Amino acid sequence: MIPMPFQMVPAAFLAFYLTANIPLSLGLVWISNPITMPPLFFATYKFGAWLLGTEPVDSFEFTTEWLANGLSVVWQPLYFGSAVTGVILAITGYVTVQVVWRYRVIKKWKARAARRAKLSVQD
Repeated sequence: MIPMPFQMVPAAFLAFYLTANIPLSLGLVWISNPITMPPLFFATYKFGAWLLGTEPVDSFEFTTEWLANGLSVVWQPLYFGSAVTGVILAITGYVTVQVVWRYRVIKKWKARAARRAKLSVQD
């Protein structure tokens, strides 16, 4: 969730060295694509400003002058909000995958046990 150029490179590097799923890591990087970036970064900026207790800037312009001057005001809430949002989403995703995985494994074990019980009754 942290705005940075070439997000796929660190995602692939970290996935490789942390023995994570590389294709999934690269795919998840594209949650923040050119279409979703403006609303995502605006939301994480507002969240970061709220967490830091600062007054959010309401006027954004995509001009060279604003990027040179205005970015110095918004970078801390933006990066802090992005980091906290990323941690929250990572924990939520991890717990969700663990719960779904465990549910599916238990469901398959019960189905297998039911099939075995049915076969042993027939014998």
